[in-house]
Parts: sequence; structure tokens; C-alpha cells
Amino acid sequence: MVLAILERHRWQGRRALVAVVILIPVAAAIFALALPEVAGAYWARVGFTLDRLMLSPDRILSGRLESWSAIAGFIAEHPWQTLLGIGYKTLPYTEYLGKPVVADNMYLSLLVETGLFGLVALVALNAAILATCYRAMRKGSFYGKWLFCFWIGEVVQMLTGDILTYWRVLPVYFWVLAQATKDAYADSAD
Repeated sequence: MVLAILERHRWQGRRALVAVVILIPVAAAIFALALPEVAGAYWARVGFTLDRLMLSPDRILSGRLESWSAIAGFIAEHPWQTLLGIGYKTLPYTEYLGKPVVADNMYLSLLVETGLFGLVALVALNAAILATCYRAMRKGSFYGKWLFCFWIGEVVQMLTGDILTYWRVLPVYFWVLAQATKDAYADSAD
């Protein structure tokens, strides 16, 4: 979505919109014809999700609402401990909140585990990455544009997952960030 917004001048023309309107149903038809079992299972899952969304939203969201409610209760009952944190990566392994809790929210997890300073550090890291990538993107950097769009997705996805625990791929992201940083500050070094 971010890339579509950034590149809106390329697709706002009438021909591009007509192409998108035609290509979406064509792609869906090809998918249904080429892989009918997969397409059927996919649409059955979408239908099940929509049917159950109002009846049991916590089940549809894999228990996240219960986890978030437990964490919110802890924050309300223990503001000072929340301010200082209970220890990084302890929520899923401790009975400190009454039972082990998987936060499935990077921001809530860091707030409770590392306190306000940890949460502020994450927000500052995200802001620094986005600012660097935006600067590189403005200078025409492919890496800057790619990581800017990707990292906005990561920032949003952090609302529903502990994204930074997927450490195996972080070196790739940071390599792309290094390339974007090099592009962003190329003129400054001269």
C-alpha cells in the first residue's frame, strides 16, 4: 500500500486502473483453475473467518484479545513495574502475570518487559530507520524506497506479532538499511 501511494502518479491514469480492474479477477480465475483445492480451502477459510468474526473474535485472532486483556490488566495494576519492566523476553516463560502470556504485540511486550525506556527505544529505532530510508528514497535509492515501504509494514505488523524475534532475517534488513544509509548520506561524505 505504501508503494502504491508513493507511486500513485504511475497508476492514477485511466489505463492503469482499467488494467487493475481486469487483472484482479483474471488472477483469481487462474488461481481457481490452476489450484482448485488450494483456492477452495482458501475461500472456505475466508468464509469461516467472516462467519466467526462477530461470534468469537478472540478465536479468529488466535487468542490475542485474551492476551492483550491480561497484559492491560497487569499494566493497570502494576504501573511502576510496567514503567521499569519485568525483564526482556520473560512474558512467555513466567507466571508473573498469573500465567505465561504470549503478547503478540511488540509494543505491549516491550512496554511490560523492558519498561517505558524499552518502548521508547523501539519507537526511536523505527523512526530512525524510516527517516534514513525516506532520505535515501528522496535521493532516488531503490534500497531506501524498498526498506521504507517494508519497514512501515513492519511497524504496523508489530501490533500483531513479536516481529523482532525473527532474528534470522534481521541481518538482511540491516544490510538493506546500510545500503540505504550509504545512498542517503552519499553527498554528505563528499
